[in-house]
Amino acid sequence: SRGLGDVYKRQPEGYPAAGTYQIIVDLAHQVTMVYTKDAAGEYTVPVRYMLCSSGANDCTPKGTFEMGAYRVRFSKFARDGRYGQYWTQIRKAIYFHTILYTQKDAATYQDFIFERLGQMDSHGCIRLTVPDARWMWYHIAPGTTCIIRDGSPEDQETAAIRAQLVLEQPPEEQLALEPGQIPYTDNWRIEDIPCLLYTSDAADE
Repeated sequence: SRGLGDVYKRQPEGYPAAGTYQIIVDLAHQVTMVYTKDAAGEYTVPVRYMLCSSGANDCTPKGTFEMGAYRVRFSKFARDGRYGQYWTQIRKAIYFHTILYTQKDAATYQDFIFERLGQMDSHGCIRLTVPDARWMWYHIAPGTTCIIRDGSPEDQETAAIRAQLVLEQPPEEQLALEPGQIPYTDNWRIEDIPCLLYTSDAADE
C-alpha cells in the first residue's frame, strides 16, 4: 500500500546509472536478488541476496518493470495506519520497504512481521529487513529493471540461495531504540555468499 507523507519525486544525486543493477524477485522462494553485469554485459554477478515477503494470496504483480522515482523515508500506510521505512517504488503503489511499525518510531517494530519474512504476507509490496530495504533505497536508481517472477519449487539454484538466508530470532524483549543509537546491522558481505548462478568454464576443466 502506498504511504502518506513526504515523497521524493526527483532522483537524488549519487545513484548509479539505471543499468548498473538488475533485480529479480522470485515469489516461489521469497527471495530478492540483485545482480550487476559481467564482462559480457550480462547480469550474472550477484551483488545482494535478500529474504523477502511478497503479497499474500498472490497479489504482488508479476512482470518486468522499470523502478519508479518515488522514495519515502518513514511513512504511514493508508490501509491500516502502520508504518514502514525506506520505501522504494517498483510501480504505482507497489514498493520495496521494511518490516512494519505501529508508530513513526523504530522502537515500535512488530517482531511477528519480521518472523514472517520468507512467506507471502504483505498487501502486495515486497517487505525486506531494514538493512536490505535501506540498501535498495540508496542504491537502486529509477529506471532499474525489476523482474518479479513466479519462480518454481524445482529451481535448485534459487532454492540454494534461499537456504542461505536465515533470520536471527528477534530479542525476547523489545529493543528500546533511541535516535542515533540504533545498532548497525548491515554486516552482509558478498564474500560470504558463494556464487551459485554460474560456473566458469575453467572450473570445469
